[in-house]
Amino acid sequence: MISQFRKIRSTISDIQRVQDAVAVVFNSILKKQILDGRLIKDKFLDSSENPISIDHGLGKAPRGWVIVKQDADANVYESTSSTPNATLELNATADVTVSLWVF
Repeated sequence: MISQFRKIRSTISDIQRVQDAVAVVFNSILKKQILDGRLIKDKFLDSSENPISIDHGLGKAPRGWVIVKQDADANVYESTSSTPNATLELNATADVTVSLWVF
């Protein structure tokens, strides 16, 4: 998680204006939902055991996920999870190891 931008107290008006400008940009970046996520590394998806349950660790239902690394040619897709606040249910068309960004 990225920390909130905090201004320092200053009586110098130029410093206050710079901090205000930085806060606007920084806070707009923090609002990007994809940044509030977790990297899950090297999960093996066995195509003969679909769906495969993966703990995502977000403590809430994910908004989405992206494959950031994959070691084989396979399609990976999601099934409905009975515990969306804790797990993803993924299917693979071939055996593959993936790393995912879950947000």
